[in-house]
Amino acid sequence: MLGATDLRVNSHHHQAIKQLAQGLEPVAWAEDGTIEGIEAPGRTWLLAVQFHPEDLVDDHLACRRLFDAFVEACRGR
Repeated sequence: MLGATDLRVNSHHHQAIKQLAQGLEPVAWAEDGTIEGIEAPGRTWLLAVQFHPEDLVDDHLACRRLFDAFVEACRGR
């Protein structure tokens, strides 16, 4: 969906995921091992990110793709 497997993002937070709930899987990590993205396999569309794509969307193609995919999922496509 994002068009890349290695991204530079704006990860600036003081809290992080310690333990995922059943059915969720980590799919992206920061260099320090912090989980930055999760998915729920088998669900129609569930994706969560720990960084702030809303701050990057104007100049970051992967973030635009993330928001485009969300809008399309909301439209039921």
